[in-house]
Amino acid sequence: MRGLRAETKIAPPVSDSKRRDIIFQNILLIGCGKMGGALLEYWKRGDESFTIVDPFLESAPEGVSLVKDKDALGEKRFDVIIVAIKPQMIDDILPDYAPVLSDNGYVVSMAAGASVARISKAIGDAPVIRIMPNLPAFVGKATNGLVAGPGVTDDQRKHAHAMMERTGTVVEVDDEDQLDRVTAVAGSGPGYVFELARAYVAAAEGIGFSHEQARALVLGTLEGTIAMAIAEDDKSLEDLRNSVTSKGGTTAAGLDALNGDGAVSRKFEQTLEAAYKRAVELR
Repeated sequence: MRGLRAETKIAPPVSDSKRRDIIFQNILLIGCGKMGGALLEYWKRGDESFTIVDPFLESAPEGVSLVKDKDALGEKRFDVIIVAIKPQMIDDILPDYAPVLSDNGYVVSMAAGASVARISKAIGDAPVIRIMPNLPAFVGKATNGLVAGPGVTDDQRKHAHAMMERTGTVVEVDDEDQLDRVTAVAGSGPGYVFELARAYVAAAEGIGFSHEQARALVLGTLEGTIAMAIAEDDKSLEDLRNSVTSKGGTTAAGLDALNGDGAVSRKFEQTLEAAYKRAVELR
């Protein structure tokens, strides 16, 4: 992928001492679908209090308040509003919520493709942070992209980072174009990994294993290998690959068949370019 600047990096964790200095307490979640619900399970492990407004939700997680519409909020105001509705609903729904955001509050949006400028305009020119979580949020292993819009304070950014850190890894980027690139790599990434795992399992079945055996072998290998790569982060992935590859051995033979001609590398480049292009089209 061309165009992603080299300085984009995983932001450092927010220390507990810094978290204690952050005063954002009352949080309103507008909408609570599957992804919002998955993130909320980890968000609510912090010190904040959460309220959901969703006309279709039957019940809220333990410790979370649920109302069916804005009128049920009364005069209550919130330090953070999280936008978890579909992008096509933003212009009709968000303006009604501008009065419930506190003077020093900010907005977090997980509405895919909806720009910071659009969200901010819809909710009274409030500061907006966009996030892009991915599917492993359901097991507390999300890889989250985060971009802070104009007017976001350092405390607001730190608070959003700390919240997302409860759900997994946080990668802060400099602009919304980079967030589209995060979508191509991480947002859509679980789909690529599931497809690779599916093909790997099918190939294992093809050399004589049952489906159950093949699935256990493949998923166990993937899990252990990724854990090792994370644990030995001082080593490059190339070095780790070479450490298991003996000249003339079975791994060398398999790797030559897999990517000796560079086909897999080219296919990944094409995959990310296609996903990024589609993300741009959906802006």
